Amino acid sequence: MNEPESRDEAPHLQRIPNERLTAAVVPADDAPWDLVSRFALTFDGYEFAGGFQECADIANNPNHSDLSELRTALFFEQRRWRHFGDEPHGPGRTHIYSLLRHIRALVVAADRDAPA
Repeated sequence: MNEPESRDEAPHLQRIPNERLTAAVVPADDAPWDLVSRFALTFDGYEFAGGFQECADIANNPNHSDLSELRTALFFEQRRWRHFGDEPHGPGRTHIYSLLRHIRALVVAADRDAPA
């Protein structure tokens, strides 16, 4: 199976490595879907995981161990909902915004732990 391509849809979006991610860049809990969708594409879950199936496996596992896995899950949810041709709703939306909250919490914690 060919891996879906994420870069074709958003070539203007720059990837943001975890070490450069700030809480200000992570969309708020009430952010519109288009903003969340664009943020999700600042990380390439296919590249991190090593392919489509590996990315899906991480996304479908409810226990994400670190920031990269959380961002992979968010990336995959963006791809999933784009495939559906709809904005997330119901439990899917709740899950996506939960991923954002966890991402933001890890970024804030990393900022606190960084040397001044």
